[in-house]
Amino acid sequence: MSQAKRTPAFRPAPVPVRSLSARALHAVGWSYFAGFILLVSQVGYTAITARRVAPAAYGGYALALTIVGLAGLVGMIGLSDSVMRVPELTDRGARTALTLGIGSGLLLSAALFALSAPIAYWLRIPSTAQMLRLLSVQPPMLAAAGLSYGLLRRGQRYRAASLINLTATLIGFAVGAVATISGLGAAGLALGQVTNAAVAMLVGLFWARVSLRPAYDRVMAREFIAFSAQVASQNLGHYAIGNLPLWTVARLAGGRPAGLFSRGYALVSLPANQFSFGLMGAVYPLYREVRGSSDRTRRALTEALIVTSGASAIVFGTFAAFVQPAALILLGERWYAAAAIAPALCAFAAVNTLYSVLASAAEAMRWMRMIWITQVVFFAAMAVSLFLASGELEATAAAMVIATAIAHVF
Repeated sequence: MSQAKRTPAFRPAPVPVRSLSARALHAVGWSYFAGFILLVSQVGYTAITARRVAPAAYGGYALALTIVGLAGLVGMIGLSDSVMRVPELTDRGARTALTLGIGSGLLLSAALFALSAPIAYWLRIPSTAQMLRLLSVQPPMLAAAGLSYGLLRRGQRYRAASLINLTATLIGFAVGAVATISGLGAAGLALGQVTNAAVAMLVGLFWARVSLRPAYDRVMAREFIAFSAQVASQNLGHYAIGNLPLWTVARLAGGRPAGLFSRGYALVSLPANQFSFGLMGAVYPLYREVRGSSDRTRRALTEALIVTSGASAIVFGTFAAFVQPAALILLGERWYAAAAIAPALCAFAAVNTLYSVLASAAEAMRWMRMIWITQVVFFAAMAVSLFLASGELEATAAAMVIATAIAHVF
C-alpha cells in the first residue's frame, strides 16, 4: 500500500491550551490515584499470601518472575514506548506492532517452558522450574497489554490506561488470594499473575481499539524493531542490575534467604515503583514535544529532577521510619529478616528513583551511549559490592545503596 493511501488511525490529539507541566501533572494524578489503590490492595494481598506461602517457596516464585521479566526484555518490550514516540501511527502500523509483540511473545513462552529445568538448576532453587512453566504463558499477553497502554497514553488517555491496569491487577490479586487460601501455595501466586496479564491484554486491546488482524508494514516494523532493540539493550542492563542482588542471594545463600530478601525488597519496591513509574509514564510521551529545543529539554529535565529529589526525600524518609514494625504486623514473625532490611532498602529506592527518572529521559532522547556507559559503571559497582556482601541480607541491602549512589553521581 502506498504511503499516500495510509490514513492515520491514531491521530495526535490537538495540543491543549494547558502547559506541558499542567498536562504532566494531570497524567501523574491519574497514575498516582490508581497507584494508591493498588498499593493498599497489595498490602492486603501480601498479608494474606505471606501467611500461606513459606519463604523458601516464595523464593522460587520470585526468581521465576525475574526470569519471565528478563525474557520480556529480550522480546519486543520497547513496543509500548515505540508507538508513543513515532510522529505518525497508521492503523497498519499499530497492527504491525501488535503482530510483532504477540509473535515474539509466543516464541519466548516456548523457550521459557523448555528451559525451565536448566534455569532452576543454575539458580540452585528447584521450585523455580514449576513456577517458570506456570508463568511461561505470560509473554504474549504482556506484550499485547503493553502495546495497548502505549496507544492509550499516546492519545493522552491516561485515565483509561490507569484504570485498566488497576482493574487487571485487582482481579489478579483476587484470583491469587483465593488460590493460595485454597492450598495451592506459590502456584496460586503464579495463577494470579497470569490472570492479571490476561485481563490487561483483553481490556487494553478493546479500549485501545486495535484490530487483531495481523499486519506487517516494513517501514514501521523497521522503526519498531530498531527502537525496541535499543530500549531492550539498555533496559536489559537496568534489569540485570536490579535483579543481581536476588540472584546473588539465591546462589550464595539458598531458597529461604532468597525468599526473605525478595519479600523485603517487594515491601519497598511496590511504593517506589508506583512513585517512579507514575511520573515516568506521564512525562515520557511529552519528551517528544521538547526534544527539538535544547533549552526546553534542559528546563524540563531540571524541573523533573528537582521535584523528584524533594519528593523522594520526604516519601522514602517517612516510609523508612515505620516500615519495619509495619512489616512485622503485616507479614508475621517468620518474615523478621525481611522486615529488618526494609529501612536500608528505602535509601536504595530513594536514590534509584532519581537515577530512573534521568535514565528514562535519556532513553526518550536516544542518548544511548550515555546510558550504556553509566550502566557499565553501575553494574561494576553493584557486582563488587554484592561480592563483598557474600549473600548476607543486611550487607546486600547496604551494597545496593552504595552501588546506586555511585551510578547516580556518575
